[in-house]
Amino acid sequence: MLFSNFEDGVTALSVGAVNVGDPLMNQGGDVLGFAMGSATAAGTQIYYRTLGLCTSVTKSTADAWSAGTMLYWDNVALKATRTPTAYFLGYANAAFTAAAAVGDVVLFPSAGRIAFQAIAASTAITNTTAQTPFSTSGFNIPAGVLTVGSVIRVRARATVTGVTGTPSGTLALLLGATALISTGSVAVLANGVGIIDATFVVRTIGTGGTLIGSALAGMGVVGTATGAIQQVGSTAVNTTIANAVNVDFTWSAASASNTVILDELTIEIVR
Repeated sequence: MLFSNFEDGVTALSVGAVNVGDPLMNQGGDVLGFAMGSATAAGTQIYYRTLGLCTSVTKSTADAWSAGTMLYWDNVALKATRTPTAYFLGYANAAFTAAAAVGDVVLFPSAGRIAFQAIAASTAITNTTAQTPFSTSGFNIPAGVLTVGSVIRVRARATVTGVTGTPSGTLALLLGATALISTGSVAVLANGVGIIDATFVVRTIGTGGTLIGSALAGMGVVGTATGAIQQVGSTAVNTTIANAVNVDFTWSAASASNTVILDELTIEIVR
C-alpha cells in the first residue's frame, strides 16, 4: 500500500444519485475529484476528494493494478486505466485484479504536489552503529513517474533526544541505494538537530537516467550550528523501477542512551 498521508477536497451539491467513487468533472471533461459519500437524489452535499486516497473508483477491467501503478482517466469510458491518456490521475494504492470493477487511487495531479509528509515523529534510532533508515522514511517513487525535468524536493529534520559520552553522528539522504546528501560525521550533543533541505532535477530517464541537485545540510545545536552547501553532480537513477527515498542516521558509538528521531520529512515531486 502506498503512503497517503495527505488529502484535500471540495463539497458540492449533487445533481442526482451519487455513489462513492463517482467522479466530479468540469465542462471540459477533466476529472476534479471523486465522491467520498453517496446520495439518492439531487440537492445532497457530497464531499469530493481532490487530492489523496480515493476509494471505490471505477476501473478498467482490461488491466490489473499493482500498488504504485500509474493511472490515467478515460473520459469516454469514465474509468481509471493504466493506458496513458491526456489526464494523469495518480497511483493505485494497492493491488487489484483485472476483474475488479473498482479500485483505490491515490489522486496526485500531474502539476505536482506533496507526495509524502510524515505526520508523526519516527521511532528512535538507538544502540547501534549500523547505518539505519528512520521508520517514517522509505517513500517509494513509483516506476515511470519521473520525467525529464521532474523536480524532487526533500526536507528532513532529525532531533537528538539523548546522548552519553561524546559520540558523533551522520545524517544522510538516499535515493535507492545511492547516498545523495550527507552531513558527514559530526559531534552530537543532546537536543541537537540535523537538517537536510535538498532539490534535485531529473535530466534523463530510463535505465540510464540521471539527476543533478543541491542541498543545505548540517547538524548541531540550534542557534549555533552552521550548514554546508552541497551539490550533486550527474548521478544515475533508474526511472523504470521504484526508487525509495530514505533518510538514514549512523551513530559512531552504540548505546541505549544515544537516541535520535526524525521529526519532519516532506517529499514533493513536481512533474
